[in-house]
Amino acid sequence: DYSSFPFGTLGNTRNNYSPFNNGSFTVGGNVLAEVEISRDVLEANHNVKLRSFRTGHLEFPRRLADALDTLGIEYNSTRSTNDIGYSFPYPMRKNNSFSGETAKAYEISMTISDVFTQGGFMSYNWPQRVDTWVNAFEPYANNHSPVVLLVHPNRNFKLTAQQQFVSRISTKTHFWDVETYGDFWKMRENLKIDSEFRNDTLIITYHLNGAQADWHQSFVAEHASTIAHVVVQNENGVNLNFKTELWQDVDRMVIYNHFGAVSDKKDIFKSTSNTIAKLLPNPSIGQSRIIWEASSSGLYEVRAHNILGSEVWSNRAYFTQGKQSIEIPSEQWTSGIYIISLFKDDVNLNQNLKLIRQ
Repeated sequence: DYSSFPFGTLGNTRNNYSPFNNGSFTVGGNVLAEVEISRDVLEANHNVKLRSFRTGHLEFPRRLADALDTLGIEYNSTRSTNDIGYSFPYPMRKNNSFSGETAKAYEISMTISDVFTQGGFMSYNWPQRVDTWVNAFEPYANNHSPVVLLVHPNRNFKLTAQQQFVSRISTKTHFWDVETYGDFWKMRENLKIDSEFRNDTLIITYHLNGAQADWHQSFVAEHASTIAHVVVQNENGVNLNFKTELWQDVDRMVIYNHFGAVSDKKDIFKSTSNTIAKLLPNPSIGQSRIIWEASSSGLYEVRAHNILGSEVWSNRAYFTQGKQSIEIPSEQWTSGIYIISLFKDDVNLNQNLKLIRQ
């Protein structure tokens, strides 16, 4: 009966919150306590700041948005896309009412999961479940829609299932956690652009006001057959070097940054021992570092570029075989997204790593 819990008050801990079920309904339970204690336990156990939330069993209490806003939690992924008929992020409504105040928290609905009412998700049928995931994914991908996969990490074969799923979907798929995608979506909502058609050239101008453009931002242009050239620029006329691609069989084109076209899906399930390089912490509010396993001794270099392609920092040094790291002075950089690359003897050893400087 969690969905019918009252709102409650702040100041709840594991010691002073003791709801119980009397066999018919829960006594002493409230929404704010459930979210507040969950947040505090996760933050204490994992040394993180909790920014996203999902309720147990996808129960959706009426005052959930109110609780998330009260506790400063920005994103929720409890609704089912199939239930609400919408797959993109949206700001929640307080009191779960159309007339309720618009909340600061965004809902990013869950699309597919490892929960199957008929037959479950078992060691003997997971390949068929992956087939279902892929079949469900494709219509969303054809419409450039996000897909949120919910998996309970309680069986090793579920990792294998995820690997199979990733190997079967489009290589242009980009993988984000809920928070990073939510941040991108809010940036997208606040994006200010102008566009004009001059002769046979489409000109799109970002109004960045000194900020960096997010290279994952893309555009769709109608009547692609009439467009010979596309220029995407900032307000100072600097070309941001976007590329174009025709969209399926209709007279449209997708306009995107070349960095955003690179998929990182091949590496997202690699174990730490097999990962060439990783960034910690990431996102970062100060200094970060790149960690890698050097397969041999030699001259290594780390380079950092902003999303306009300008190099902002590099460091070159000799390292021996084994686990190595280099500090990255990201505390000196402005907020934005940076590309970190690791080289050995001028050969790029890793796919470009994305460092988010908050």
